[in-house]
Amino acid sequence: MFTRVATARQHHFRGGILYGMTMTTIKVPKVLRDRLHQLAVADGLTLAQEIELLMKKNAPRPEPRFGGFRSEKPLTSDEIEAKLTSGFGR
Repeated sequence: MFTRVATARQHHFRGGILYGMTMTTIKVPKVLRDRLHQLAVADGLTLAQEIELLMKKNAPRPEPRFGGFRSEKPLTSDEIEAKLTSGFGR
């Protein structure tokens, strides 16, 4: 019984928000909201996942103009040199 109470309290305290997520309100027309919901259901996603998918498709993150670099795998010093000499960061 104690476990049930503790678990219920933890869920109440978290407020139903998943770890790493925030709650926000976005004001949109009902037609747009319903359309987003239909897309999410059709794709088998949550509304938040559908919005993220649409953002990735239609507004990808811009490439950095300067500063850091991310690669798919660790690079050797020769590979790094090749990236730098090819004009990375210009």
